[in-house]
Amino acid sequence: MPYFVAALLALGLVAGLLTPAMDIDAAQYAAIAMEMLDRGSWLQVTERGAPYLDKPPLVFWTAAASYAVFGVSDWAYKLPSSLALAGAVWSTGRLAGTLSGDDDTARLARWVLGSSVAAMLMVADPRTDTLLMAGVAFATWQGAAWLRGGQPSHLAWCAVGIAVGLLAKGPLGLVAPVAALGVDVLVHARWRRLATARLLVVPAIVALALAPMCWGLWQQFGGRGLTFYFWTQSFGRVTGSNAWRNDAGPLFFTHTFLWVFLPWAPLVVWRLAQVAGAMRRGAGWWRDEALAAGGFVLLFAAISASRYKLPHYAYVLLPFAAVLVARVLRERGAALARGWRVAVVGQAWLLPAAGLALSAWAFAPLPWWGWAAASVGVGLGWWVRRAESPWRLAYLAATGVGLGGLLLNGIAAPRLFAYQAETRAGALVREAGVPSGAFVAVAHHRPSLDFAARRVVPDVADVAAAAALVRQAPGGLWVYVRAAQGDSLARLAARAETVATFEKFGVSRMNGRFLNPASRGATVEPWVLLRLGGPAREARPLGGRNEPAAAAIPSPR
Repeated sequence: MPYFVAALLALGLVAGLLTPAMDIDAAQYAAIAMEMLDRGSWLQVTERGAPYLDKPPLVFWTAAASYAVFGVSDWAYKLPSSLALAGAVWSTGRLAGTLSGDDDTARLARWVLGSSVAAMLMVADPRTDTLLMAGVAFATWQGAAWLRGGQPSHLAWCAVGIAVGLLAKGPLGLVAPVAALGVDVLVHARWRRLATARLLVVPAIVALALAPMCWGLWQQFGGRGLTFYFWTQSFGRVTGSNAWRNDAGPLFFTHTFLWVFLPWAPLVVWRLAQVAGAMRRGAGWWRDEALAAGGFVLLFAAISASRYKLPHYAYVLLPFAAVLVARVLRERGAALARGWRVAVVGQAWLLPAAGLALSAWAFAPLPWWGWAAASVGVGLGWWVRRAESPWRLAYLAATGVGLGGLLLNGIAAPRLFAYQAETRAGALVREAGVPSGAFVAVAHHRPSLDFAARRVVPDVADVAAAAALVRQAPGGLWVYVRAAQGDSLARLAARAETVATFEKFGVSRMNGRFLNPASRGATVEPWVLLRLGGPAREARPLGGRNEPAAAAIPSPR
């Protein structure tokens, strides 16, 4: 039974691996890694040829390494993040087992984290935060094992996990495990474990791991680069020295966590309330939850203090949340109140309902295999109801999330990404073998265009600048431009062909008007891919006599 559930969950995740990189962050990181591989410079990070100072380099290093092995592609960019998710799931289970001494709790923690909405998002839309989460989970597991009498190797591996977190996201990679382990030391009075020179191995390993990055920052930016990395980009978001702010309120992660960690978030809230009540009453059992609960609360407060917040910042909380939920499932089992079980299962099965709605209504029609997958998933969900508690709840939730991921990533997402016009335009240019100097975009830059075209696409200011380039391109010029500007530009060329037309929409900003087929046309913007040639000439309408016929490729509805 668990193998069938795991297979369905894996299919939902793998379907996300095959979708295009989304603008802006994922496509930007994918393009930067491509540029890193092309330049052969792994220590100096650049974006479109300019020095880049925003994120630590681990996400670019891992993606570039994946490209070197598998070639440049969307799935090759996403592969390191998927492997990091697998490592985080494994480490979270080991952390839960270390804290509880129980193998079932460890397995439940893996099911909980792996069957969350966040896990699907981490594969479909990879960010630096997945690598951070993996480093934090691994470092906390190894540190907890060492505090409980483990070997010096645990301490060394804890340092490796901290280094991964630091290279992925910055100082939060150190703050997160130290905060959780610090609570454990404080509550259980493990001070003697800290009275050893062996602790010096931690800063030594971390410094060694960070040395290449720091050298690259120094070469590119001098002391400013190091200051930015160690202070401005992280702590500066709290103190105000970082200019980035989006006016998200202090309660932003209160509601964000509830959907990021669906369907398990309600049980996290309930467990934290239980722990707080036990502390007030003086019940001793709460101490067993100190590391997970303390780590969650301290990190929640830390990221909430930032003046710039995005939903994926909550990923660092999830290993601790999964441990808390696993303890609830293991201890309560069938005794868990029916209302909580209904809440978890109901939220998990909202995903396949959303997948069917998007696939069969917003982007109709639903293919036959979609109905078949839905039928198999529902049948599997009915079958796993026979499992014993607490596995019944874990399997039911994982089946719902896996089926939802398969429908959303396998059917809805490809149709949605048809409106990420830059990905389609870049792919057409690449497949046509257009030379690098013969393709430009007019007054527009999106990282997905660079990544799909497998090059840095020049962005010219206006139609006049593009027309000047046409005169300088004896072999012709391909231009990605708004449709209205494209008409003007085509009239200035001796030969003009519309290679493709697109309906463009920012897929990361989905809304009801776009999803509704009846109102979608008012939300999209027409763009065209033109192939121009010959000297400038007097204006004339595109599509006149002796011109090649246009090959329009409308976006699917």
